[in-house]
Amino acid sequence: MTDKESENLFEVEEKKVRDAEALVSSQVFESDAATASYGNLLKDYKKLLRQAKRLVRLGDMAQSDLNRLNQELLHAQEMLKRHNEYLSALHQTTLGLIGRRELTDLLETLIKRAAQLLGTTDGLFYMVDPAANHLELKVGIGRFVKYIGTQLDTGEGLCGKVWQTGKPRVIEDYATWPGHSEKMKDGYFGAAIAVPLKSEGQVLGVISITSSRTDRIFDEEDIEILTRFAGIASIALDNALLYEATREAREAAEAANRAKSDFLASMSHEIRTPMNAILGMAELLSESPLNSEQQKYVRISRNSGQGLLDIINDILDISKVEAGQLVLEHTSFDLQELIESTCELMTLKTDEKGLALICRISPLVPCHLLGDPGRLRQILINLLGNAMKFTHEGEIILECGLRNGERGSENKKSQTQDSQSKMEEVTLQFSVRDTGIGIPEAKQKAIFERFTQADSSTTRKYGGTGLGLNICQRLVELMDGEIWVEGRKGEGSTFAFTARFGIDKTPRDRKKPKEAEQDQKMAAPSEVRPLRILLVEDAKENRIVVKAFLKKTPHTIEVAENGKVGVDKFLSGEYDLVLMDMRMPVMDGYTATGEIRKWEEAHQRSATPVIALTAHALREDRQKCLDAGCTDYLPKPLKKQDLLNKILEYSGNF
Repeated sequence: MTDKESENLFEVEEKKVRDAEALVSSQVFESDAATASYGNLLKDYKKLLRQAKRLVRLGDMAQSDLNRLNQELLHAQEMLKRHNEYLSALHQTTLGLIGRRELTDLLETLIKRAAQLLGTTDGLFYMVDPAANHLELKVGIGRFVKYIGTQLDTGEGLCGKVWQTGKPRVIEDYATWPGHSEKMKDGYFGAAIAVPLKSEGQVLGVISITSSRTDRIFDEEDIEILTRFAGIASIALDNALLYEATREAREAAEAANRAKSDFLASMSHEIRTPMNAILGMAELLSESPLNSEQQKYVRISRNSGQGLLDIINDILDISKVEAGQLVLEHTSFDLQELIESTCELMTLKTDEKGLALICRISPLVPCHLLGDPGRLRQILINLLGNAMKFTHEGEIILECGLRNGERGSENKKSQTQDSQSKMEEVTLQFSVRDTGIGIPEAKQKAIFERFTQADSSTTRKYGGTGLGLNICQRLVELMDGEIWVEGRKGEGSTFAFTARFGIDKTPRDRKKPKEAEQDQKMAAPSEVRPLRILLVEDAKENRIVVKAFLKKTPHTIEVAENGKVGVDKFLSGEYDLVLMDMRMPVMDGYTATGEIRKWEEAHQRSATPVIALTAHALREDRQKCLDAGCTDYLPKPLKKQDLLNKILEYSGNF
């Protein structure tokens, strides 16, 4: 029964009571007792009627309260649902945003999550550009996609106001709001809310959400939700900005390293090219009839040139180490042979100074190892060279033994591999002891730093760049070892280092250098067949050197001053071998070699050996030459015997 029906019913009953009371008043009853009895009944009925009416009213009030409670319950459920959605979105945002590093990806995710949080699909994100002092729309979703790139001044539009004040703001209808920006006047945006993203009190950006629904108005609760969201987003934005700044700094550092490496490689090339002529001519001059004084002058010239090359190589090595480009080889070698040949090489210099050079190898040390013999030799030569430089009398002792007296342990990584591929490793300890001037204890750590010597006066007295020991330290570290020095000033020094090598269980039959040299001399007689050689070289002085190196051989040589001329001559002639400089004007050696290989393939010709001659001395340069189609590689400055050996090596291919 409705409230209206209840009222009508009570009105009818009340009218009946009034009519009955009128009858009682007119004394229509037979006796006073009947009238009194009927009157009492009417009073009781009126009382019951009032109670019923009161009960109905109480029921209405109870129903109203019940309805109100139901509404409050529904609202509470809606709020709980929204709060749970908010907490879920906040949790997802925290996980999703904090882990993101790319700024654009972060901003797009941020604005989508914020719009989802407030139940809409339209939103935008402005970033502050401190340098230009304006806001720029970085990301927009929904109807704001077309506005990406829009810029706002401080105080302009809703987001400009929020940037200016640093406080959130809500607009019921952006289109009719007097402060709206003319840059976004087309289209109906409806209600809008904007909050700042702050870091350490500074506004980094502004996030704004709009709704085109006429029944959607943002309130204080929305401000609180979006402000909390913005707080988390600010942390994520800080991380992204820091990551971007770190990435830019890293890229700048890498670019600087590349520029430095390119510069050093270029300078190496420019220095090696004339050094090729200087040392080549000195070598040719040493083979001519000279008196003792002239031989001395030539020897000084060659030693000085070689010293300059050593400095260039040191600079290139330290540059490669810093750039992370220095990679050790892993080849088989004979340790005893390496140490003997190194000591034999250094003996020539120790004899000149009247020093004794003693080399000792423990019988427990395995001879056949796997590692980088070139870099090990470089370390030993550097340490022996330093010992000779700072020792005026006495002896220099090179020793090699096992670290801690152990024979070597099986590599843990290889234990999971097939038994045939298992490899044992051994840690060796090398030491170079001298009776020289010694090193003060306070300076013993500093000497391993770049461009550092124990005393600045030694630079003037003994020379050197101060790079050698630093390079040794870097190489030793790459060999999983360490290097140190012991001794005192005036009592000599001992430089020691450890290095880890694999043990070669299947060494190849290798001949020692002297035996190989004797075999080569025995095979050298008249078996060398004359070759037609094409020399492609732009430097006139280098062409003269190569022709002079080959003067007493049966080979004939033709020259080309650049790659284009070289290709033209090759296509029109017949050659057994090409000596190709790689850096030339008009057409470089890489392109020229590629053209030659294309022509040979098109005409089904066998590949003619092309030996690259380059002043670029890095390992990657060698690979670049081979990738271009070259058969082999010779670094400048050229040595006569190296060139003759290389030509002899390929003379048997015809």
